[in-house]
Amino acid sequence: MTMQATHPTAPPSQREKQLFHILAITAGVVAALLPLGLVGFWIGAVPEGLWGSAVPGLPIHAELNLGKRLGAITLGLIPMGLLVWGLLRVRQTFKGFAAGEVFSARAISGLRDFAIGVGASALIKPLITALLSLYLTWDAPAGSRQLVLQFGSDTALFILFAGAFLAATWSMQRAALLAEENSQFV
Repeated sequence: MTMQATHPTAPPSQREKQLFHILAITAGVVAALLPLGLVGFWIGAVPEGLWGSAVPGLPIHAELNLGKRLGAITLGLIPMGLLVWGLLRVRQTFKGFAAGEVFSARAISGLRDFAIGVGASALIKPLITALLSLYLTWDAPAGSRQLVLQFGSDTALFILFAGAFLAATWSMQRAALLAEENSQFV
C-alpha cells in the first residue's frame, strides 16, 4: 500500500504547534536519557539494592564485577534500543504535526514505527530479563543459579498500547488513501 502526502485542510493553531514542538523535544530528550540512565544504573548499582529492582528473585550474594555490569548494560540496551528508535520516530511525527502534516506518509509511518518500537521492546523484555538472570548468576555456586521469567501487567499493557497505535495508523493510512482517491474526483 503506497501513500501520497496530503495537504493539510486546517493548519495547526499556534498553541497546537507549540504543543507538538514540546512533544518532539520531550521525545528526543527521553530517547537520549533512557540509555544514559541504564548505563548509570548498572555502573552505580550495588548488589544489595539491585535484585529487587532490576531482576526480581535474584540472590543478593552474587558478584557484580565490571564484566557483569557491561554485559547487563548490553542486554538492557536491546529492548531499550527498540524503544529509543520508536521515540525518535514519533519525534518526527510530532514535527510533522507541527507543520500541519496530519495524514502525511511521514507522520503516519512515524506513529506506526513508534508502535512497533514500543511493542517489540515490550515483547522482548521478558526474554532479556531471563537472559539477564542467567548471565548474572552463571558463576554462582550450584543451587544458586537462577532463571527469572517475568511477564507482568506493564508488559501486557505496553503490548496492548502498541496494538492500539498500530490500529490507529492503519486507520490513518486508509483515511489518507481515501482522501487522495476522493481528491481525484473533483
